[in-house]
Amino acid sequence: MKKGDRLIMPSDNVVVINELESGAYNVKYNAYKDVYSVHKKDINTDSLIDIPQPETIEVIDSIKDFYEQREAFAEWGFVFKRGFLLYGVPGGGKTSIITNVMKFVIEQLNGIVFLVYDDEDLRAYAKFLPDVFRAIEKDRIVLTIFEDIDGMHREEGLLINVLDGIGNNNNVLNIATTNYTERLSERLINRPNRFDRRIEIKSPNYESRKFFFEKKIIPTKLGEIDLDKWVRKTEGFTMAQLSEVVKSVFLLGQSFEETIDILDGMKKIPNSANYNKDGNSPGLGFKVGGTRSPSGE
Repeated sequence: MKKGDRLIMPSDNVVVINELESGAYNVKYNAYKDVYSVHKKDINTDSLIDIPQPETIEVIDSIKDFYEQREAFAEWGFVFKRGFLLYGVPGGGKTSIITNVMKFVIEQLNGIVFLVYDDEDLRAYAKFLPDVFRAIEKDRIVLTIFEDIDGMHREEGLLINVLDGIGNNNNVLNIATTNYTERLSERLINRPNRFDRRIEIKSPNYESRKFFFEKKIIPTKLGEIDLDKWVRKTEGFTMAQLSEVVKSVFLLGQSFEETIDILDGMKKIPNSANYNKDGNSPGLGFKVGGTRSPSGE
């Protein structure tokens, strides 16, 4: 394999392709060889449950509507890109929403998903997308996932450049997630074209919890429980906690009442990360287009 005029490297079973196979990838950079590479990731959609949560439906519908406007963006002279910020409590269902969107982009749009988990991934992606990928596939639909974006504060300037569309950022949808909105700076979140939509993912409502239990519990066991009681007693639980209820009762042999008591008790354990310098908990006070207040208003 020859690179440039002088560098020749041994290679085996190399296949040249004109485009990436539709799927999800993580971008890596080898500084020693000055080579970018993409590593395909497995996406498990077999156990995906499409919870009819209002926020989930809103996100999916908004993204589908966006992709249907591709020609209209071009007609009006706008760059075809959008940014979504999903925020809320840990385990609230953000990952499920993202998996749904990834599945739609890959299977329905033949798109490419790039996964950015940390600062190292961000640095590689920021160079790879405009300089490498777009040199080969200029118009391919790209979905980029920035998971736990609050952890990328050391490269915030670069992150902003990426979100603003440095280089060729056409045909790109950016979705970021965070559990800690208070860690995000104003310049990152309060400017259009970085995050055009900011959506709080709340704990599942009654209908969503009922739907989850009906789908997750095998039919022979579903008839053995008081479903309405299970749904009522899990008010305020996240998706992760609902899953824990099912595992604890049916796989670990705990009673439903014991499981609920344990999970309720875990909610009451103080978390120092959730308290400000005055010793008060700011909660998830996040006002779109404004600032936080201790009351969350």
